[in-house]
Amino acid sequence: MRCRQQCEVRLFGRPVIQWNGQELVVPQKLFGLLALLVTAPNNQVSREEAVEKLWGTGNRQKSSASFRQFLVRVRKAEKQLPTEIISPTDGNLTYNKEFVDIDLERALRLDILTAVKSGDYEALKSFVSTTRSQFLESDTLQNEAFEDWTSNFRVHIASKTITALVALIDSDHTLGLPAYREQLALQLLETDPSQELAYRVLMEYYCEAWDRVRARDVYRLCKETLLADYGVEPELSTTQLAASLGLTTESSVHSTRFEATRSNVSPISDSQPDRSDDTLQIGVPRIILLPPKLLNTVAPATNIIEALLDDITVGLTRYRSVSVLAGNSGRIEAQTANDDATAIGERYGVQYLVKTTVRPTDDGDKATFLLLDCRSGTSLAALEAPINERNLPSLFSRVGLEVVRQFVNAIERGEVEFPSAAQSRTAYRYFLEGRRALWRSDLPDLRRARSHFQKSMKESDRFAPAQAGLSRTLSMERLVRGLSSTDLLVSSLEFAESSIRLDPLDGRGLRERGFCNLYLRRHEESLESFAAAALVNPNDADMLADYADALSHASLPNDALANILRAKALNPDYPDYYDWIHASILYQLTDYDAAIQMLSPLATNPAVARLLAAATAMAGDMTSAHRHANTLRTNYPEFDLKRLYRLIPDKNIHDTKHLLEGLWRAGLK
Repeated sequence: MRCRQQCEVRLFGRPVIQWNGQELVVPQKLFGLLALLVTAPNNQVSREEAVEKLWGTGNRQKSSASFRQFLVRVRKAEKQLPTEIISPTDGNLTYNKEFVDIDLERALRLDILTAVKSGDYEALKSFVSTTRSQFLESDTLQNEAFEDWTSNFRVHIASKTITALVALIDSDHTLGLPAYREQLALQLLETDPSQELAYRVLMEYYCEAWDRVRARDVYRLCKETLLADYGVEPELSTTQLAASLGLTTESSVHSTRFEATRSNVSPISDSQPDRSDDTLQIGVPRIILLPPKLLNTVAPATNIIEALLDDITVGLTRYRSVSVLAGNSGRIEAQTANDDATAIGERYGVQYLVKTTVRPTDDGDKATFLLLDCRSGTSLAALEAPINERNLPSLFSRVGLEVVRQFVNAIERGEVEFPSAAQSRTAYRYFLEGRRALWRSDLPDLRRARSHFQKSMKESDRFAPAQAGLSRTLSMERLVRGLSSTDLLVSSLEFAESSIRLDPLDGRGLRERGFCNLYLRRHEESLESFAAAALVNPNDADMLADYADALSHASLPNDALANILRAKALNPDYPDYYDWIHASILYQLTDYDAAIQMLSPLATNPAVARLLAAATAMAGDMTSAHRHANTLRTNYPEFDLKRLYRLIPDKNIHDTKHLLEGLWRAGLK
C-alpha cells in the first residue's frame, strides 16, 4: 500500500530530502543517484552504471568499494524513515515510488507541448515554478563524467522551460498579472538571454510603472547581449517597441506626421517566412553530414556512430552561424558512393561536408571525423575518438561536443577568411568607382558603373561585391529604359547568384537576387532572399529599403512601412529614392496627403511626377494633378497606362489598379 505520508526530495536548487518537515542528513551522491533513476528507462540503473557515473572508471576496484560504503551510509540514513528510499530490483537499483516524492519526477511527467496546446496553464505555472532553480545546484556532487551528464540534462530542462515560459507570457492567462509576467520574463532571460520576448515584456512593464530608466537599461542590455553573444541585432519588433516607448532616439528621426500610420505597423516577422525554415538560412554556410564509412569493422559500431552523428547534427543546429542539411540528404548521397566533396557541394548547395570513417585498431574501433570545404576540397579540421559501448557517456558528452565546437570554429574562421575582400587594390578602386556611379540612376551613369564593376572583376574574379554591383546595373537599366523583356533581369540574376556563391555571408548578393526576383514576379523567392539578407546584414539600410519595396509589391504595406522607417533610422542622410519608396507605401495605405508631403521636396525631379500625379488626383487636388501629369508627358512622351500595367510587379492586381486609377484621374491615358 501507498504510505500516507511521503518523503519529499528536491533536486532543483540545493538538493534536500525532507521527512516530517525535517531535513535528513544523507550522502550527497544519493541526490545524483536519484536523478539518474528518475531519468532512466523504467527508473532503473545497473550497479555498474551507477558506479561509472558517480565514481568514474579510473580505478574500478576503488570505485566499487566506495559504492559499497555509500550504500551502507544510505541504509543508515534510512533508519530515520519508515521504509527505504533505494531498492534493489533484479540486480539493478531503483527508488521507492510509493514513498518518495521527487520534484524532478513531477516535472518530467508533464508533456509541455500537450499542456501548451490544451491551455493547461496551471500545469505550466507549476512546472516553471519547479524549474526556476537550477537542477542539482551543488557543485560537490560527483565526478567529471557526471558533471557532463548534468550539463546536458540541464540543457534539456531549459528547453522545456523556455517553451512553457513563452506560452505563459503569450497567453491571455497572464495579461492581468503584470508582476507575474515580469517574474516570468526574468526567468526566461535567466534561462536563455537571447529571448527578445522577455526584453519586450520588461520594457513595457517598467514603462507602465514609470521606471523609464530601468526600461532603457533593459533595452541596452538586450542590444549588448545579442551583439556580444550571438553577433546579431535585436529584431525589428523589439526596436520598434523601444522607439514607441521613447527608449531610443530612432523615433526622433522620423517626422511626427507619420505617427498615426506607424501605430498600425506590424512586426516584420509577421510577413517573413518562419525563421527556422531552411530557406532563411540562404546566406549562412550550409553543412552536410554523410553516414559513417566502416572499414572492416562490425555492425554495433555503426549504430553507435550513427547515434553520435545525430547528436552532432542537433549540436550544430544550435549555432546561428551554420545551417545543417537534413540527415536524409546525407544518406541518399552515401548511396551514390560519391566521395567528391566539390560535386556534393554543387549538388546540394552546401559549402562544408563531414565525413566519418570507422576502422579497427589494436585497442578497438576508432572513428575519424573529417571536415572538408566543398569549394576547395581542402580539409579544415579532423578529430579521432575510440568507439565502444563502454565509453558511451564520454563519447556522447565529450567527443560529440568537441566535434561540434572544433568544426563550428573552423567554419567561422573559414567564412571570415573567404573572399569577401578583393585580392587587388586596383579591383577595390574600380569597385568604389562603380558604387559612386550608382548613386545616380540615369542610363549613362548606370553604364559607367557597369564598366567599373567589370574592370574590378577582371582584376579579381572572386570579388563578390563587384558581382553584386554588376547585377544591380543590369536590373536598374531595365527599369530606367522601361523594357518589357526580362533578358537583362535574367543576366542580373546570374551575377547575383555568383556573388552569393563567392561569399554567402555578404548580403549584397542576396539583396540583388531579391530585387531581380521581384521584377520577375517571383514574390515568394524575392521575400525569401531579402529575409536571408536581413539575417546576414540586419543593419544594411539600402537592403531594408529594397526589402520595403518588395513587401509593398507583395501587398504587405504595413510591413513595408516598418522596413523603410528602419532604413531611414539607420541612414539619416538617405538618398532620394528612400522617400519615393516611402511615398509609394503611403499611397498604397491611402494616406495621400502624407505621400504628397513626402514627395514635395522632390517635385522638380521628373521621376517622381508619376506618383505625385496619382496622389494629388486621389486627394482631390486636380490642378496639381494635371500639372504633374504634364511634367510626366513632357519628360516621358511614350508613357502609356497599358504598358505601365504590364511593368509594375504587383502581386495583387488591386494594388496596380489603385495606382492606375490615380493616374487616370490625373488625365493620363
